[in-house]
Amino acid sequence: MLGVISETAGTVLGSAEVYWKDRYLKNEFGDLIYEDVLDEKTGEYVKMPVENSEWKSKKEYIPRDQRHEWNIIGLVGQVYVRIDETVEVGNSIEANDGMATKSKDSSQRWRVMEITKPYSKKDGYGVAICFIR
Repeated sequence: MLGVISETAGTVLGSAEVYWKDRYLKNEFGDLIYEDVLDEKTGEYVKMPVENSEWKSKKEYIPRDQRHEWNIIGLVGQVYVRIDETVEVGNSIEANDGMATKSKDSSQRWRVMEITKPYSKKDGYGVAICFIR
């Protein structure tokens, strides 16, 4: 498992919260490209990021976390995961059909810290807080 869809992320990288991610031009290392622009109020030049010619300023921007096609993926730290009936606190886990199951490999980087909802046959899953290292 590389990550899990998370509803409790503390830090979201690449979320493009404020503006379209490609609004400004970037160099080959992903840093913004700047140009000197004359500030008409002060008469001084200020460094401003260069806007991408494809950016549409009239179109309303919707942040990624508010779009149905985007999900936040937990890669490190504590995350909630669906578990099957084999999982207990302290177990290493691995993916099995979109749900966590007990792993025979104790070197897995996912470890169960707490079971917050025991496995329910009726629901078909339980919930555990796991630590991803």
